[in-house]
Amino acid sequence: MLKLIVLTGLALTAMPATAQERYPFCETYVYADTTAFPCLPCMLTVRRDDAAETYYLTSNNGWTAELEWYETGPDSAEGVGRWADEAGEMYGGQTFRISAGTDGPDWLAVTMAHDASWLAPSINLGFRCAE
Repeated sequence: MLKLIVLTGLALTAMPATAQERYPFCETYVYADTTAFPCLPCMLTVRRDDAAETYYLTSNNGWTAELEWYETGPDSAEGVGRWADEAGEMYGGQTFRISAGTDGPDWLAVTMAHDASWLAPSINLGFRCAE
């Protein structure tokens, strides 16, 4: 009987964690740093679909993105984003590749590339937790 209890306990602890447990992101981040243009007061909202382990990023300056986080760790995410048509003539309506990473819930680093090969100049952004 004791062996059965121990095995059951081991099985429960070996179950995979939910996306929320593995990647405990803030729901809202504020702009902190960039390699491009200052973006004040830019904010980023993170919405999570635990079932699909997909994350939806929405900025208040006209872009959205969908990323998938991989089992290699919380710093491994990639996806596709799109600027709103109203975002201006430089970016309006354009799609881009996006990667994001974090070492914890307080900081989110984002890289956007408007060239699928990542060879074109990219925009690096840093966001800190607003909560």
